[in-house]
Amino acid sequence: MDVLPVSASISIIVASAALAAMPSGGTTTLIWTGDGDGVSVADEANWSGTPDGGVIDLSSITEILVIDDALAMVGGPTGSATLNFSGEGGLVVHAGTLTRSGSNQAIENGFLLMAGGTVKRQWISRCSVRLEGTGRVELSGGNDPLPNGTVIDLGSMRAGVDFLNETPGDVVVEHLAKFSVNGSAPIVGKNILLETFNGGLGCSLSILPDICPADLNGDLSVNGADLGILLGAFGTASEQADVDGNGTVDGADLGLMLGAWGACPTGPDVPDCGSPKHCEILYPDLP
Repeated sequence: MDVLPVSASISIIVASAALAAMPSGGTTTLIWTGDGDGVSVADEANWSGTPDGGVIDLSSITEILVIDDALAMVGGPTGSATLNFSGEGGLVVHAGTLTRSGSNQAIENGFLLMAGGTVKRQWISRCSVRLEGTGRVELSGGNDPLPNGTVIDLGSMRAGVDFLNETPGDVVVEHLAKFSVNGSAPIVGKNILLETFNGGLGCSLSILPDICPADLNGDLSVNGADLGILLGAFGTASEQADVDGNGTVDGADLGLMLGAWGACPTGPDVPDCGSPKHCEILYPDLP
């Protein structure tokens, strides 16, 4: 079996996501160099290219800002307030860190596309987010760190969101509906993994590989509880109970469940290649 190197696989994933997420047209693109003060978003000398109007206006960033330097620490004490995008502006992160040094630091409007690196903010508001590769978002805000129409699509098992001050219960009630997994609805225990984080004060959200599709309640065993869920949804289009993914819960799903009865297989059978769909692309010979 020929396996693409990690860098190649990430490039493929990023390219497809970028085509969907980045606007077309004459939007100015600025790439981080750190040649100015080395930290401030607002210091135009830190970016290659010329910003619109000659300055970067943090209250209305119309440019696409690209961070692709593993050593970059963007933000810090200078120019680290809320990044408010407008028009077709947005943030693309391949590597490096967008830091957080105080309160009231957010990303608002626009889009965030990540293939790597870390973005640390208090909240993200009115923003379309796509996480690929090893991209991670760390949110320090409590109560509602993802307000006002923010949507986040997860595309890799190595990407995720860390909530410093939101418990798993908080996330399920307040935020889960804002997430998708490669466009599909998030189901905790089915395709979403929630783990405690930050000493139990917060939690981490990432993709759970669907290694056991007949395990409908996510307890790593196919048993009577799953059968009850399937029978209760029989004849419907329930995504949770549709084992074979054909759009209908029917006898085929029941047959697959009975054939998988018992303990689920474990993680080592699933390669660390991204989402289940990306595994199919990169490892077509995998059973």
